[in-house]
This record gives sequence, C-alpha cells and structure tokens, in this order.
Amino acid sequence: MLFCKNLTETVVKVMKKKILIVTQSEGGGLRRHLVELLKNIDQNKFDLYFMFNSKNADTIFLNEMDELSEYTELIDIPTFVREINFKSDLKTYRFISKWIKKNNPDIVHAHSSKAGVIARLAAKRHGIKKIFYTPHAYSFLAPEFSNNKKKLFIIIERFLSKYATNQTFAVSVGEQKKALQYKIDSIDKIKVIYNGLPTVKLPTKEEARRILSLPEDAFIIGNNARLTTQKNPLAFVEVAKQVVLEKPSSIFVWIGDGPLEYSVKAKVKEYNLEKNVRFYGFRKDSDIIVVAYDLFLFTSLYEGLPYAPLEALRAKVPVIATNVTGNCEVIDNKVTGHLVSNDMVNEAAKIIIDAINGENSITPETIEKNFEKKFSINTMIKKIEKNYCEE
Repeated sequence: MLFCKNLTETVVKVMKKKILIVTQSEGGGLRRHLVELLKNIDQNKFDLYFMFNSKNADTIFLNEMDELSEYTELIDIPTFVREINFKSDLKTYRFISKWIKKNNPDIVHAHSSKAGVIARLAAKRHGIKKIFYTPHAYSFLAPEFSNNKKKLFIIIERFLSKYATNQTFAVSVGEQKKALQYKIDSIDKIKVIYNGLPTVKLPTKEEARRILSLPEDAFIIGNNARLTTQKNPLAFVEVAKQVVLEKPSSIFVWIGDGPLEYSVKAKVKEYNLEKNVRFYGFRKDSDIIVVAYDLFLFTSLYEGLPYAPLEALRAKVPVIATNVTGNCEVIDNKVTGHLVSNDMVNEAAKIIIDAINGENSITPETIEKNFEKKFSINTMIKKIEKNYCEE
C-alpha cells in the first residue's frame, strides 16, 4: 500500500506543470492580481515559481511573503528595475535565462511591461513552448513617456507579441482595443480576462468611520490609490476645492502614499482645505475600509483594470471615475457610478454636490448585483488555468 501511495504521488508530481511567473513591479493593482493568482491557482495541477524584486514591493506584498511561500517558490532579483538601465537589465536577463535553462519550466508568464520584455526574450531563447504576457496597462499608453519612447515601446511590443508570445491577457476590453489599435497583434492573440476579487468580511460604515476618526454624519468622498502621476491626485484636490465651496462640511479622504505626497499636500494647504481633505497614507486594510465612503472618486489618467474601484463596488459604494481604458468597464455608467470626461473636475464636483443634496438614484442593491455578475476570482482563475492547460 505504501508503494502504491508513493507511486501515485510521484505520478501526480510528474503530471504537474511547472510555471514561472515573472514581474518587475509588485505594487498596487498588479500586486493584488499576482497575490490572488498565486494563492488561488490549483496547487494539484501546477508548481509555481515567482520572480520579482523585493525592493519594489509595497508593504502589503511584503506582508504576504510568508503565506505566498507556502504556494510558490519565491525568487528575488535585486537588479530588476523599472527604468531602462542596460547594465541592470542585462544582469536580470542573464539571471532569468540561466534559471529557465536549468529548470525548464512548461510555462513562462510575464506581468508588467519590463518583465514582458526580459522574461519573454529569455523564454523564447530557451525554447519554452508556452509564453504568456499580462501587461497591466501598456507602457506606451503612459502619459509620462515621450512620443519617441512610446513609439519604441510599440515596436518592441509588436515584435515580442508576434515572435515570443503564445497569448496576451488584457485585463480589460479597452486594453485589448488599444493593443489592436496600435497593431500589437491579431485579436486571437489578445484575450480579455478581468481581474477578480474574492468575498471578504466588511465592517459596517459606522465601524469604518470610527477606525478613520471620521464623523458619522459627514458626507465622505474617498480614493484609495498611490499618490502618483497616473492616479492624478491633484485633480482630486481640485474637485474637493469646488465641492467644499458649496458644501463646507464635506470631507475628502485619500488612502495611499507615493512620490507626489509633498506636492499634493502643499496644494491642499494653498487652498486652505486641511480640514476637508485628509491623507491617511498607506493602510493595509484599504480594501475593506472603503466602506466608510459615500462616494469613491477615482481620478486616474489611464488604467488596465484597476482594483481600487472594484473594491469600492464590492463594498456597495458608488464610483465616480475618469472615462479611460479600464475604468469604463469597471463602472456601468449611471448604474454603479458615473464616468466623467472632458471637463472632469466640474463634472465630478456637480455629481458629488447632487449626491449630497440627495439626488442619487444608484442603490447598493444594484451595485452588488452588477459586481457579482461581472467580477469573480473564480472566473479569473479558471480562465487563466484553461489557457495554461490547453495544448
């Protein structure tokens, strides 16, 4: 009997596919996607190996390390940096290439643009038959890059998609459309798999407000995001300025830290909004504390498929979001929230003032029904696993 048991375990182990997951960035929504993927993928079917740079990881990711090590072998690459750095990039490429040659994984799945370049090249060099890529917002869509850099990124993405990728997973239809618009590859090579969220236990609104020391009777508008150019916190402050002029008791909350923290706080001080705009820095409970808000104001300039507004909808909080790629699929306009474009600051301010005046037809029941139908962690995992297993 013992022999049969050992034989069965050996057969199962041999049949399991070896997957190398590689990323350069482990913050924000990308971190959340990776953590959920690593935790929920079927351990009976796959052996997981995860390459990353712990120096880039946010606090939540670092806190998840011990638990993640139960599901996957963690491989730290200190030379893996976001900016283009030939010396560091070459070291990173050699490290990944050497590992792939030695361990011969069945699948290599790269997440983020930088990892998408280096890991796919290394995988292709060593004849890996299944190479997957999830960009989490293409780098050529980022406004901080020059036009020449964007053109270069497009050329690189086209080449790698056609010659070193079996399948790209776009996290939104909008991202897929952008890939097709810039002729990255054909539609059959770019599938849409939405980010999924698990069910969690939420505090009551009253409990969440006590945790944040917020008045129970105030109208709270919040955002949970990094203080970065992409997330556009200065627009958040401009909206607050307009709303507070008419509704001086309203409170705006930003949970998250980042490189723009000093300049954003300086703008709040300039507008004399210190009592109305509050910053809480990074909080590991931001995904559930969002229930404290009456409205979620998401001012980002571009997205793949963002987690923050998804978490708001899971908490049944209506979302006002910029009408950009990703956001427009999370928000069902005038059903689960409002999409704003053109004159974003004025539009958002008017919607908030109307809501404070009681002119809000969006109900928690409608938000809940829409969320359950569209976004599920089980759906996300099943779709990814299906692609991993297809011959």
